[in-house]
Amino acid sequence: MTVKELASFTGKNKSTICRWIAKTQIDSITSALHYATQYSPANYGLDEVQSILESGSMSKDAVRILMENARNQNIPATLESTSDPSLIVIANLIESQQKFMAAVMAELKGMNQNPIKKDEIKLISAPAMAPRAELNKLINKYAIDSFGGDRREAWNALYQDIYYRLHKNIRVCAKNAGISKIDYLEENGLIETSASIVIELMGE
Repeated sequence: MTVKELASFTGKNKSTICRWIAKTQIDSITSALHYATQYSPANYGLDEVQSILESGSMSKDAVRILMENARNQNIPATLESTSDPSLIVIANLIESQQKFMAAVMAELKGMNQNPIKKDEIKLISAPAMAPRAELNKLINKYAIDSFGGDRREAWNALYQDIYYRLHKNIRVCAKNAGISKIDYLEENGLIETSASIVIELMGE
């Protein structure tokens, strides 16, 4: 169960859940949150969830009933006659959760009966390549095609051509600026120009 799911499960916000996690002082629980990312969130088992809830502000009875529901997916009959506000909230949460899961299962059943056709799937556009990466790619190809894979020779050929075309000594300019040669090209808006020159050199 993720932090987001725990928040929904208990009716609390995610910041509160994170505070409860820190209060457990259980390494396996706190480290999971520490190393979590957007694409790989912390995911806790039922025993860990119980430890998190017990470290929070909920009553022991509320935690017990919530965990019984999580394990059995049944609402205890005692909830129907309780006057404890916390337990009433839990009952409502459980009922809402069960209705939500029923709706999800019905939706999944409908998807199985009406599978998506291959030609209906829209592909996500590939991200554009950065100009600097594009230049490196061209240099690699130029090196393989013309210099037996020697990238240094390919770069030297580019710098020499830039010198004759633009009257710039890239090696000297970069050294004076205290940066690498490709950084100099990038900072001075010469990446695209360099790529065009490499393409022309490959065509010779």
